[in-house]
Amino acid sequence: MSIVCIVFCSSCYSKKEKTGSFINMDPLQHMQIANQSLKEAIIDYQEKIFHDNSKRRKNGDSVYVCVCSRMIGDSLSRFVLFPIVSPYGLKFEIPFIVYQIRGHAVFFTSASTHPNYHLKNPFFTLPDSCYISLIKQYFPKDTLSVRNRDTYIYEPENCYLTFMYDSLIGKKYQHGSWLEKVLVEIDNKSIYL
Repeated sequence: MSIVCIVFCSSCYSKKEKTGSFINMDPLQHMQIANQSLKEAIIDYQEKIFHDNSKRRKNGDSVYVCVCSRMIGDSLSRFVLFPIVSPYGLKFEIPFIVYQIRGHAVFFTSASTHPNYHLKNPFFTLPDSCYISLIKQYFPKDTLSVRNRDTYIYEPENCYLTFMYDSLIGKKYQHGSWLEKVLVEIDNKSIYL
């Protein structure tokens, strides 16, 4: 997932090489989601949260799917799908990459590079200039001043996808974080992973 960091951070810096910064390049510009089960699950989740937020979307408010991935061992991986309905959410999902699925941005992040909220000095930060640029691009109707807006709380169930190698073996909707354990059937045994 270090490539995720490179791509994301390079988009926020100029081409001029600096000490401690990333070189501006976009190796992911032609990548696509190859796993059809993952793509279909993302489309289903998009439709669910777009339906839930139809009035907000008609008013021009932005609603996106974020996908957080993590490995659970050598052969198991987990993708957790959840909504981002405010620019505040972007700051806590860095570093991320953005794909277009059915004409809508989908943010991908990794648990292995995800900022740890309890750390005094997180491993990754987002410069304010880049954050403001992202808000203008993905949340054009929002402002940085949260105090001037009505608070909108939207916490639907997340979608937890468990893969063994490239095969989907579990799909579950529930509330929780991307670290939550969910019940999965493996070899006729129910296991919390």
